[in-house]
This record gives sequence, C-alpha cells and structure tokens, in this order.
Amino acid sequence: MPMKARDLQLRVDDSLRVNAEAAEQDRVDSPPTYDRMSASGRCVRDRWATLNGVPNDPGKAPTGARIQRIFAMGHGLESTVVGWLENAGVVVHSDQLEVGSGDWRGHIDGIAEWTEGIGEKRKALLEIKTCNARSYEKLLAADGGYCEWNPGYSAQIQAYLRHLPELSEALVVVLNKDDSQLWVEHVLEDVSQGDLLLENHKVVMQKDMPPRPKGANGPGSNFCKWKCDRSDWCYSPVTDSDWS
Repeated sequence: MPMKARDLQLRVDDSLRVNAEAAEQDRVDSPPTYDRMSASGRCVRDRWATLNGVPNDPGKAPTGARIQRIFAMGHGLESTVVGWLENAGVVVHSDQLEVGSGDWRGHIDGIAEWTEGIGEKRKALLEIKTCNARSYEKLLAADGGYCEWNPGYSAQIQAYLRHLPELSEALVVVLNKDDSQLWVEHVLEDVSQGDLLLENHKVVMQKDMPPRPKGANGPGSNFCKWKCDRSDWCYSPVTDSDWS
C-alpha cells in the first residue's frame, strides 16, 4: 500500500477511535437518565452500572476503529433492508419512533404494513439485525429461531411490543453481512415475558446496587464471560459493599 494511502487509513482509524472514546467518556461523565429498552436482555446489575456512570472494564469499551466501522456498516445496511422491503410492497414508517416514557424508553427500527393473500392486511413492529456468517449459521441451527438465537434481541422486541398496544407481533429480518442471506420471521408478543422485563426494569431503577443475578457465579461463568463488559468491576471488593 502506498505510504500516503496508509497514512490516510491511519487518520481515518484515529478519528473513529477519538470520537468513540469521547462519546464513551461523555456517557460516564453524564450518565443516561433512563433505562434503554434495547438493553432489556442484559444483566440488571450491568444496566444499573450504566445509569450510575460506572465505566466499562479497561479495554472493554467499544471504542476501537474496527468495531466502530462494524457498527456504522450495520446501521447503513438497515436502510438497505428497508429498501428491499419497500420494493416488495411493504410500507415502512415510524423509523426511530420513541416508545415508552419516563425512565424506560427505546427507539424502534420502524413499523411495517403489508398485504397478504386476498386482502389480508398485516401490521408489525419491524426489527432489523445484521450479523456475520458464523452467527448466521447459529441462527439457522436454533430450533427456537430468532428468540433462541439471541435472547437479548428477543427481550428488546418484547419491551417494545409492551409499549405498542396496537401491535401484537414483530417482523424480524436478519441479514448475513458476509453472503447477503436473509432470515425473515414473525415473533409474537409474549405478555408474560413483558411482565418479567418490567420487573427487571424496576430493579435497575432502584437507588441501591442490585445483587448479582442467578447464574452470575464468577467472571468466567457462562452468564458473565461473553455478555458483560464490567466483570472486573462487578467482582471487585468495592462491589461487595455499598458503592457510590
């Protein structure tokens, strides 16, 4: 690669990293005032930490240039998927509509409306995800489909549906970024799961730090190893007493 081109690549990477690090520091200095519905499937203790300005463990914040490019590509591909749906006769609206209120809120990908069969009209929450080929293969192998493949994504959908009384299902579209395979699935509202998510949200909003959830048996436990960016903090001596 010519040196000047390499220099430009480094400048791009540096700008992405600097902007991401600044945004991460801002989240620590000025924590959010509400619990995000997109985090509904995450550990309540982790969500509590976010609201209380606890930084991620060293090296765990998603501030690297590569991960920032992955995030940006995913957002861009969502628009592409919407275009495909619209070409197929699906009307997509309410992009980034805020649902919920007060201290539990989220923004949806949109609402999809289309006609099936002889005049049967359908209307559903639209949820778009992208993934790599290895993750997509796990989706194909999951007996329970989308909800088994990623329970966190499933929780996100149920939190949204709980606050969209006019809808009772979600239209899920997953795009394999490596080879453009598409997975399309209907996910019905699960009221009992929505009730549980509400109770978890109430725990997150409590003043006192919640206890570690069942299954969180150490930084190396399955519950914590792959799903948490604050294991060092969560299992440190300071979290065994009052934290402020």
